[in-house]
Amino acid sequence: MSIKILKEIKELIKREFSHVIISDPVIIRRKLRILLDDGSFIEIRYTTVREYSLHWQKGSRIIRIDTAPHHRNLKSFPRHIHFKSEDHVIEDNITDLKSSPIENAKKFLKFILEMREKI
Repeated sequence: MSIKILKEIKELIKREFSHVIISDPVIIRRKLRILLDDGSFIEIRYTTVREYSLHWQKGSRIIRIDTAPHHRNLKSFPRHIHFKSEDHVIEDNITDLKSSPIENAKKFLKFILEMREKI
């Protein structure tokens, strides 16, 4: 199932975000890797529809939304964002467990494109 989801997200990215990618996204060991035009990359993993990791990185700067079941103090539990670093964790107001993987990936990419120059 995770490969099917990644293939669908890959097609979304090629169709709607081709202007910011430098090559075709590649599926490697159950994750989708996307190289962006600013030297950063995105890795997307979907274990199940409700278990995912959406990771952007440039150098040591990161933004990652995941559903690992920690940070129970956040209202968005299990969803949370590692913002700028692994240690700075905030609530996730971007993705939603009720949304499809395609919708969540699209929202994440739009967020990254807005934020990548600001952090």
